[in-house]
Amino acid sequence: MAVALVRSVLFSLAWGSARGDSCVTISQVSYSCASTTCDGYLAHPPSCTSSSKCPAVMILPDWTGLDAYEKERARMLADLGYVAFAADIYGRDTPQEDLSDWVRAALTHEGTSDLFMTKMNAALSQVRSQEHVDTSKVAVLGYGSGGSGVVSLALLGKDVLGVVGYHSDIKPAERVSWDGRTNNATVMAKVLLHSGANDDDSTDVGVLEQELEAAGATYEIISYGSNVFSGFTDWSARSPGSNMYSPRADYRSWESTKLF
Repeated sequence: MAVALVRSVLFSLAWGSARGDSCVTISQVSYSCASTTCDGYLAHPPSCTSSSKCPAVMILPDWTGLDAYEKERARMLADLGYVAFAADIYGRDTPQEDLSDWVRAALTHEGTSDLFMTKMNAALSQVRSQEHVDTSKVAVLGYGSGGSGVVSLALLGKDVLGVVGYHSDIKPAERVSWDGRTNNATVMAKVLLHSGANDDDSTDVGVLEQELEAAGATYEIISYGSNVFSGFTDWSARSPGSNMYSPRADYRSWESTKLF
């Protein structure tokens, strides 16, 4: 049984215009990740200090890596009062200039690879190390391949309040599986997944639901239609029939996230 998440984990403020005129503190944070250096993007309101800590949200980027999109989402979250950290999953040693670079990087950092897991954990540690973060209140958002990452974090029993995935790749081969034998971790994070009706295969959704049920997880999977495909939250996605922005699905998924 999918459990409707009616109580707020982190997000409790109403939808507003993209960012308004609020003041947000921005900084680049360099940190060790696997065998390279990663450069994350940190955004938070000035009211978050070492003596007045705030909940935090880590953002895992899609297959094109950390770019202007994830940075804008981080600023939007900071406008809502959170410490937002857009993680750099690829790092300085990974070329990210064009499509061929992105493909190679994505293949190297596939959903269940040790490299991907190591870099996600390094970013999460970096979030918790920030002096103005309430480490008992951390959530993780992910887009595309980053959405696969948040599913894996949850199924591995990572100690975060919640995970949210947008047009995640939920195929069993692209994420960690929960099977009660090789991985029977206690799923502590609440799980919220936003899915395009023309993106995720119903069989893959069913398999994931069975695993979440077996794990006793609190979860919700929302499907958006009609004609909602992968990339529906990406403002620049303009490939009809495959990767296409949907204003309605974007708005409704963000609203739902803030009530999570």
